[in-house]
Formats: sequence, C-alpha cells, structure tokens
Amino acid sequence: MHSSISSTFPITNVGGGDGWRRMLTILLALAIVHALVVLFTGITNPVVDLHAFRQTQTALTAYTILKGGPWLAYETPVLGYPWSVPFEFPIYQLLCAALAWTGVPLDVAGRLVGFFFFLAVLLPLALLYKTAGFRRTTYLVTAILYLTSPLYLFWSRTFLVESCALFFSVSWLALTARYLATPNRYWLLSAIFCGSIATLAKSTTFPAFLLIGGILTVIRLWTCLRTESRARLLRMATLTTANLLLPLVVGIVWVRYSDHVKADNPYGQLLTSERLKDWIYGNTAMLKISSLLWIDTVRNRVLSDVLGYSVPVGLVALGATLTARRQLAAAGLALIGFVVPFLVFTNPHIVHNYYQYCNAIFLIAAVGFGLGQIYDSAQRVIALGLTAAIVVGQLLFFYERFAPYSTYDYSKEPLLRVSQFAHDHTAEDAALIVIGDSWSSGFPYYSQRRALVIPGWTKTPLLESILNDPQRFLGDAPLGGVVYCTQGLKNYNAHVPMITAFLEGRERLFESGGCEFLSPSRL
Repeated sequence: MHSSISSTFPITNVGGGDGWRRMLTILLALAIVHALVVLFTGITNPVVDLHAFRQTQTALTAYTILKGGPWLAYETPVLGYPWSVPFEFPIYQLLCAALAWTGVPLDVAGRLVGFFFFLAVLLPLALLYKTAGFRRTTYLVTAILYLTSPLYLFWSRTFLVESCALFFSVSWLALTARYLATPNRYWLLSAIFCGSIATLAKSTTFPAFLLIGGILTVIRLWTCLRTESRARLLRMATLTTANLLLPLVVGIVWVRYSDHVKADNPYGQLLTSERLKDWIYGNTAMLKISSLLWIDTVRNRVLSDVLGYSVPVGLVALGATLTARRQLAAAGLALIGFVVPFLVFTNPHIVHNYYQYCNAIFLIAAVGFGLGQIYDSAQRVIALGLTAAIVVGQLLFFYERFAPYSTYDYSKEPLLRVSQFAHDHTAEDAALIVIGDSWSSGFPYYSQRRALVIPGWTKTPLLESILNDPQRFLGDAPLGGVVYCTQGLKNYNAHVPMITAFLEGRERLFESGGCEFLSPSRL
C-alpha cells in the first residue's frame, strides 16, 4: 500500500523561491526569539493574572504532587475533605512537579513546561504539512502566525494544561496522516499513544483533531476501495478505527474513574461529568446559534485574540485559497476544526477566553494556506507583505491587550498578602475556611494550606452543615483560620445572614484590600 495522504491535496510543483524561504526561516527564528522574550518577561510573577482561578487550580494540583501526594486520585485541596476532586489526568502537572523537584520555583516550572509544549507544536505541525505535500513556505508562514498570535503568546506562558493537550493532539493528527500515507505499525502505535495522552491531558481539546483525522481516514479508505484487496481493506479499516476509538476509550475510562473519586466529596458530587454536562455543552440549542456566541464571542473577541488587528488582512489571505483546489480543501478542513468546538463545547468558549487555545491553530492554518497559495503563485512580494501586516497587527494587539499582565506589580495583591499571613501564622497541617472567593484555589495554593473554599452556589443543607461543624469537612486538618473577602459576600444571595452569623465574634488578625484573615474560633 503506497498511496499518500497527499492524494487528498494534490501537489502543485512550483519552482524557485529559495531566497524567500530563507527569509521566512529568518522570520520564524525571530518569532521564536521574541516568544522567548515574552516568556521570560515576568516569568517569576505569581499566577494571579488572567483566569487565576484555573491557573492556581492547576498549580495547586502540581504542588500536592510535588509534596508527595497521590498521582491518580490526586489532591486539589480546595473543596474540603476528602481533598481529591480530579478533572484532567495530571500529565502536565506531573511534569511541572518534576521540574520543580530540581529546584525551579513551581510557578516558573509551570510556565516553562507550558511554553515548551507551545514551541514543540512546531515539530508535529511540520510533519503534518510535509506528509500532506505542502511546500515549506506554507508551513513557515503558518508557524510564524502561530508564534505571533496574541492568544498563543500569552496563554502559553501561564500555568495551564492547554499547550500540553495541543501538542499531543497535533502529534496525533500528524502521525495519523503519516500512517495513512505510509502504513507502518510504528506510526500507528505512536498515533494511538499521542491521542490517548491528548484525551487525558484535556478531553475538550482532542475532539476537533479527531474529527479532522476521521475525515482523512474516511477519504483514505474510500480510495482503498478501488485499489486494495478486500483483506487489505479490512485490515486497514480495523487499524484506523482502532486509532480513532482507542483514545476515546482511554478518555472515557479516566472520566469514569475521576467521577468515582469525586463522589466521595460533597462538592465533588456536583462536579462529575454528568452534573457538568449542561454547563459544558450549553443547556439550550439556541445558545449554539446565538449572537452571544457568534457575534460577542467569536467575531468580537476570538478573531482579535488570534489575529490581533489583522483580522481583515487574514480574511483577504484566506480568500486566496479559492484559487486552488488543494489549498481550498485544506482551508475548509481547518475551518471545520476551528468552528466545531464552538458548537460542541459552547459555554466554556463563551466564558473562558483561553479555551480557544485548542482550536485557534485551525484558523491560523487556514490563513496560512491562503498565504502559501499566494507564495506558490509567484506573488511573493504580496505574500510577504501580507504576512508582515498580519504579524504586526498581532503583536500590536498583544502588547496592548496582554503584555501589561507580564509587567504588572503583583506584590500588593490582597490574595498574596493574606495568603502569606496565613502561611506564616498557621501550622503546616492546618486548613482554612475561605468565604467570598468562589471556589478559587488562590488562597490554598499561595498559603500552602488545605482549604474549604465555600462557593456561592452551595445548597442550603450543605452550607448549614459546614457552618455548624466546619471541622467535619476538614478531615484531620485542624481549622487554622477563616479567610473572608467582603466583595464576594453578595454571591451567597439568601445565605448572607447565615454567613454573617458564622463570621461574627471572630478576631480580625490581618486585612488587605477587603480580604480578612479571621481567628479560627470566636472570642
């Protein structure tokens, strides 16, 4: 079996262009250097900038692993005893903990590991483009736009699992394409491995890649109907189906296990895959076709986060794919990969502006195919001008929208100051009750204390039980104090009197910016 996946995108031979490729290679190198400068600017900052809620949750998991906690039923001690409420499999967190074990500060380790995977995506991306038969110019312009995208530049330097999941997802797609082009069990086994890791690292990142890989697989099997014997076709169909399904099976097994562990925690019972289904997928079909999604989120926020001020230029470049069947087919597939996650995981994409890390690369690829077509049609000055215009627009947007978070002085942040007080004035085995901070992991992570951070959505019977006997929800960790942030009191709605009664009579030991550290017992 020798036919190539490039048959899906027939290769057009265009001569010349070595000088232009060298120029693009230099631009790619400069983009890498610039990305590293972005990484090391503020690399020692605490992870309390954008979406500190999710960053500190990931960091807290890595911290408990670093301190010898379990790996599978790993602890994220933010919702009381028992402390395990696992979500994704902790691949990224294990790597962060391993690096921190060598002496690197954990916040820095998280940034380094995330940025490593961000840059590493360039390797499987190169394999994918080579396998599909695209010229190097197409890969180079795509890689440059990826490295200068505001979304990727910022979120790759945060303490999040996104880049890890993206790397293994792109790797799976590249290895799948390679296997379809030149069937070999090593390509297949490598693809299954990467797909499984991708699903474990973050289950919502992989499906778009699975869809594109599934389409390529169907196309390949369709061509085999005319060229291969029934026995070889059956074998090919079996192996490719295994490649598509086994990562999903691994992911399902992990979800079932993590739900089982969560069930032991009163709050964990409310955070299982079944209980979160409506929140993740969107609880109404209308949400998926709403202006909130497509206008407010995609058009007004996502496109700029990906392409900066160069969205119109990117659309012009994308239009060039209309002149060549190969680029048009590739861009069409890429746009499917970009759009589908919004339709499936609707609510997280609306709420979280880092969630597009999983699919923005498809939009960048689509624009890259357009630029590649312009290069291939010998309009290289125009192509280089469009590439430069997009990059400039991306970087201008990045430095206006995201860069200030890297240079901001966080030393006076109330969360950090109160956490430091809690760390210095409580026993190492003590636990905290936190009120008014949703269920963020910020206070437990930076105080290095286990905690029960009481969310505003806590039901009345559970809240009454906690406030009447907090020690019952802290296991054998004695209550070391109560953290109370006044601005969050309103989130408890009808439960405000109950919360206020719990706080009355406690001595205020420290205060910063509306957050207080109160004594564990009443006076």
